[in-house]
Amino acid sequence: MIPTLLADRGAADVLRVWVPGCATGEEAYSIAMLLREAMGPQGGPKVQIFATDIDDRGIEAARAGRFRAPLLGISPERQQRWFSKEGDDYCVVKSLREMCVFSPHSVIKDPPFSRLDLVSCRNLLIYLNADLQERLLQIFHYALRPGAFLLLGPSETLSRSAGLFTELDKKQRLYMRRENSRVGSVPQLPLAERGHAANASRGMPGVARGDEGIYRQVQVLLEKYTPAYVVINANHDVLRFAGNTGRYLSPSTGAASLNVFSLLHKRLRQPARAIVQRAFAGAERVTRDDLLVDVGSEHQPLRLIAEPLFDKDGNVTMCLLAFSDIPAVASTAPPSANPSSAELVRIRALEHELESAYAQLHTAVELHESVNEELKSANEEYQSVNEELQSSNEELETSKEEMQSINEELQIVNAEAHSKNETLTRLNSDLRNLMESTQIATLFLDQELRIGSYTPAMTELFHLRGGDRGRPITEISARINYPELTQDVADVLRHLRIVERLLRGAADEPSYLLRMRPYRTVDNVIEGVVLTCVDVSQSLRHEVERGQLAAIVDSSRDAIIGYTLDDMIYSWNPGAERIFGYPAAQAQGQPLSMLLPFDSAGVAGVISPTSKPADRPEEFETVWQTRERQLIAVAVTNSPVRNAGQQIIAGSLIARDITARRHAEQHTRLMLGELNHRVKNTLASIQAIAVQTLARAPSLEAFQESFLARLQALSHTHNLLAVDAWQGVSLAAIVMGELTPYEDAGHPARVQLHGTDCQLTPKIALALSMALHELTTNALKYGALSLPMGRIEVSWKTVDSDAQPWLYLCWQEFDGPLVQAPPRRGFGTRLIATGLAFELDGKVTLDFAPAGVRCQIELPLGAPEPAA
Repeated sequence: MIPTLLADRGAADVLRVWVPGCATGEEAYSIAMLLREAMGPQGGPKVQIFATDIDDRGIEAARAGRFRAPLLGISPERQQRWFSKEGDDYCVVKSLREMCVFSPHSVIKDPPFSRLDLVSCRNLLIYLNADLQERLLQIFHYALRPGAFLLLGPSETLSRSAGLFTELDKKQRLYMRRENSRVGSVPQLPLAERGHAANASRGMPGVARGDEGIYRQVQVLLEKYTPAYVVINANHDVLRFAGNTGRYLSPSTGAASLNVFSLLHKRLRQPARAIVQRAFAGAERVTRDDLLVDVGSEHQPLRLIAEPLFDKDGNVTMCLLAFSDIPAVASTAPPSANPSSAELVRIRALEHELESAYAQLHTAVELHESVNEELKSANEEYQSVNEELQSSNEELETSKEEMQSINEELQIVNAEAHSKNETLTRLNSDLRNLMESTQIATLFLDQELRIGSYTPAMTELFHLRGGDRGRPITEISARINYPELTQDVADVLRHLRIVERLLRGAADEPSYLLRMRPYRTVDNVIEGVVLTCVDVSQSLRHEVERGQLAAIVDSSRDAIIGYTLDDMIYSWNPGAERIFGYPAAQAQGQPLSMLLPFDSAGVAGVISPTSKPADRPEEFETVWQTRERQLIAVAVTNSPVRNAGQQIIAGSLIARDITARRHAEQHTRLMLGELNHRVKNTLASIQAIAVQTLARAPSLEAFQESFLARLQALSHTHNLLAVDAWQGVSLAAIVMGELTPYEDAGHPARVQLHGTDCQLTPKIALALSMALHELTTNALKYGALSLPMGRIEVSWKTVDSDAQPWLYLCWQEFDGPLVQAPPRRGFGTRLIATGLAFELDGKVTLDFAPAGVRCQIELPLGAPEPAA
C-alpha cells in the first residue's frame, strides 16, 4: 500500500492521511514512521497526517509525543532512529512530529476531511451500531480520493457498505475506494439522526414486534390504492420507494445516484424542488396541482405532495414526496365557433413563445441546479478547509508555546555558551602553559608538511624559531638524524596508523622515542600529523642494565625468588623452576609457604605470615619441598628490597640446593668411619688369610703362592667396589668379588651362589658391596669361613612389587662355629642393619642363629643412575 501511495509523487505533491480516533498518537506516529522509512533519504511528497479524537487529554498527550519506556513493538533500531531518550521517557523526533496534525474532532458531529489518500480507522467501528457504521463508512468514502485506501481493524468489516470499497487484503482489512459508487456527496451530520429517520421511514412508531408481519401485509394491500411516493433525507437522497414510481422517474445519463432530483422527470424536478424545500423549511405539508406528466401519448394531470417527517425531538429529518394522479374531467361546454385565422396565428405565436419560455426556464433551472451542486460541493470543501485551518491554528498555538519554550532554552543555552566560552578561554591558557612547560617535544604538521605549532622542547631536535610556522619542515635543519621523516608522514596519512621510531643520538647525545600519529579535528577529519619525542636516553641505559641483570638472574643455577610484603611470589627465575619444579606461570602469585613441607613445625625455616623481610636472617639453611613433594636441603640468602626512600617494599630470596653437599658430607663421614673400620678389617682379613694359609700350606713356597693369590683377590674386590661406585655393576660380580678369595680347591662347595644376574645402580652397588664385605669379614673372623669345613650360600631373586622391581637376597652360613649373638652392635652390624635400610629404603633382617648367621636383604631396584 505505502509504495502505491508514494508512487509518481514528487516534492510538490501532498499526501493526506486521516487517523480518526487516534487516542494518544501511537497509530499516527507509526504511519509517519513507515512513510518516512519508505521515502528514504531521497525525500518524497509532503505528508500531512490529520490525527483526531474527541478526548482533549489524549490529543494533548499525542501532541507532546512523549511515551513511557519500554516501547513495546518497536525494534531497537527504530527506537534509536525515531525517538530520543529523556529520562524515563522516549520523545518522538521533530521530523515525525511535524508530519502529524492533532486536533479534537468528532466523526459523528463534525464535517470530515477531504481529498484524502488514506484513512486509518482501526478499532473504532466496533464501538458503533450498524447504522452509524454504515453512515461513517459513507463519510470515509466521500473524504477519500478515487483509488485511495481505507484501513480497518482486524475485528471490523464493511458489512452493508461493501459496495463502496474494493477489498485488497482480507486479513489486514485493507480496502480501496470505488469510483462508481452511488454516494456522491457528504452525508448529513450529525449521524445520530440516522436512527430516527430510519424508524420514520419504516412505518408507524409504536408497532409491536409481534404485529410487524400483519402491518407489512396491510402495507402491500394499501399500495394498490395509495399514490406512489419516495422518502428522502435532508440531502435529497432517496431512502425508500413505494408504489409505481416508474411513471414519474427518469434517471439521467452518467454516474448512478439516489438523489431524487436526478431521478425525476425533467418537468417535475423544478416544482418538486420547490415544494420539498418549503416542506423542510416550514415543517408543513405542501402540495402543487397544476402539473402534467406524459403517460404514453397523453398528458396526465398530477398532484405533488411534500409531507415532512419528524423525529422524536420534533425536528424535520426526512420528507415524503407523493405522486397523486388527478382524474381527467370531460368538458360540458358547447363547442365554440371556429376561431378566425388571426386568432389561430396569435395562439400559435403564444404557444411558440410559451415553449421558448419553458425551454429557457428549463435551461435556467438546470443551470441553477448545477450551480447549486457546485456551491454545495464548494461549501463542503470550505468546511473541510475550515476544519484544517482550525487544526493548523491549534498547531500554531502549540508551535507558539514550543517557540516560547525554545526561546527560554536558547537563553539557557546562551548562558551556558557564555560559561563555556570562559571555560574555553581558561582551558586555552592552561593548554598554552602546558605546551610551554612540558618536557615532551611535540610538533604539529599539516598534510603539506608545514609547521603548525610546537613545544619549546622541539627546538632541541630541530632549529626552530617563532617565524617558522607555516614553513615546510623539510626546509628546517634537524639536530638529530631522521632521514625517514617525509616517508613516515606519508605512511601515516595514507594508512592512518601510528609510527614509532627510536632516534639514537651519536656518542653522548640523547636518544628519543618518536611517535607519529594522525591529527584529527573534532569532526574526525585528518588534517596532518602530530610528532611527539621523548628523551629515553636514561631509560635505554636502565634497560641495558636491567637486561644484564636479567641475564644474570636467568642464567643462575640458584633459585632467585622475589616476593611481596605479604609473602606472595612475583618473580621466579629458571633456576627456581629447575630446583623446585614449578613453572614461572604457576609459581607467580602463590605464597612462599607453598615451598614448606606439610609437617614444617620441625623444619628450620623462617617463612611465616607474621615475619617480615627485615626480620628474617640474611642467611640460613632449611629444608623445603619441590613440586613432587620431595624434600631438599637449601641454603637461603634473604635480601629486603628498598625504594628510593629506603623503605622496604619487597623481599628477595636466593635459594641454593645443598642436597648433594649434605649427601657428600654424610658420605664423607661414613667413608671415614668405613675407612677406619675397613683398614682394621683388612688387616684382620690379611691376618686370618695368613693364618689359615699357613696352617694348610705344606711348605713355605706353597704358603707364599696361596697367600699372595688371596691378597690379589681381595685387592680385586676393592677395585671392583671402587669401579661400581660410579658405574653400573652386576650383582654376581659383587658377590663373587667378595667371596672368591675364600674358595678352597679342596672344598669346592664352600661358596655357593644361586640367582639370576641383574644390574645394580652405583648407589645400590656401593651400599650392597659394603654390606657383603662386612658379612664376609664377619664370617672370616667368627663365622663359617673361620673353619675349614664351613660354607656360605648366597641366593637372590628379583620380584615386581608396587610397580617397581625388588631384590630379595639371602646370606646363609653353614658348618661354622657355634654362633652367639654379640652383646653390643658394632660398626659392621649397624652398617648392615641400619645403614643399608636407611640408604636404600629397604629392609634388612640379621639373625645370629647358633647354626650360622642368616641375613635377608629386601630393597627396591630403581632406574639406573646416569654416570657422573
